[in-house]
Amino acid sequence: MVVITLAEALQNDEQSTGTFTVRENAVLDVLGWIPATGESRRAYAALTATGNAPLTLADAITKLGISPAPLALGTSTDWQRLTGISGSQVTAWAASPGASVTVLKGSFDRDGLARNLNERGYSRETIHGITVWINPNPVAEAQVTNGDDLRSLNAVAIAEDRIVLGTDRAAIVASLDVASGDGQSLADDQVAHVAAAVPETVGLMVVDLRDMAVSCGLANGWDVSDFQGSSGRSVAVTWGYAADGTARTSVWTQFADNDRAFLNLEPMRVDWTTGYISQMGVGEAVATFAAVTGVSQSGPFVVADLANGGENGWVRSGIRYLISICEQSSVLVPVGSPEAATPQASAT
Repeated sequence: MVVITLAEALQNDEQSTGTFTVRENAVLDVLGWIPATGESRRAYAALTATGNAPLTLADAITKLGISPAPLALGTSTDWQRLTGISGSQVTAWAASPGASVTVLKGSFDRDGLARNLNERGYSRETIHGITVWINPNPVAEAQVTNGDDLRSLNAVAIAEDRIVLGTDRAAIVASLDVASGDGQSLADDQVAHVAAAVPETVGLMVVDLRDMAVSCGLANGWDVSDFQGSSGRSVAVTWGYAADGTARTSVWTQFADNDRAFLNLEPMRVDWTTGYISQMGVGEAVATFAAVTGVSQSGPFVVADLANGGENGWVRSGIRYLISICEQSSVLVPVGSPEAATPQASAT
């Protein structure tokens, strides 16, 4: 093992920034550091800060119910003490539990973070030109304080303008691999690539539509843990601004192809206009939560645009529990019980 002093590490950091793809779209830029796999596609989210945002990054997570949330955002004093990073320094984040990483973008004290990790006995290596620190005593179970999970400090990559937090070294390596162009990232996922490209979109969360059946209460005994990989269809909620600058929330429901999306366009338009949001049989009319300003088709997606949400104009992520969306999720659940069937995604 090569032993490197802290002074040498910090000096080398000045020269080891790596070469990575930089995307103009801020949402896709942070998602570009998370590998796209069957598991990571099942649930991921990203959010960027803008000057006129109706909510701060930290407030948006709780008030909008954004899930998955980042492993840590620097909102707890304990985590800030361990890292020297506070949530006020973060300008964007992306997370996926299936990839076991969170990406924080912002203006950080890289040297201060390196000193903190060095003092706590972390080992150090360089991967793709980026400094990676490994916790010799990793935290195995979730230990969350005020939204910050200590597992986020099991492995830490310190890049030029971002920090990658991983539950283990393998997660960090996979993140740096795709960021350097080796493999596909979530920025290449069809849902993110289409939804985040809409002008003035600053955040999104994506959930596998088959997994939605469980939270809709229509899974016929199946649990999310019974499924493997993604179903190939998702529902996404995006947040941003309309052309007039007002807060806009959009819900993207993915169908198997453009034709099926077209066939479902009018029924979903009716449901968005006159229907109900219902989770496990509990809910209210759509109009209780937001005003529907339009329902349209974009390729294999039916997209509903919403305004006047209860969170300073934005709408909570629970808006995805439209009855029509839950019904679509149910067709992806296998017929039969988990003990007698193998999970297979339906093409309808």
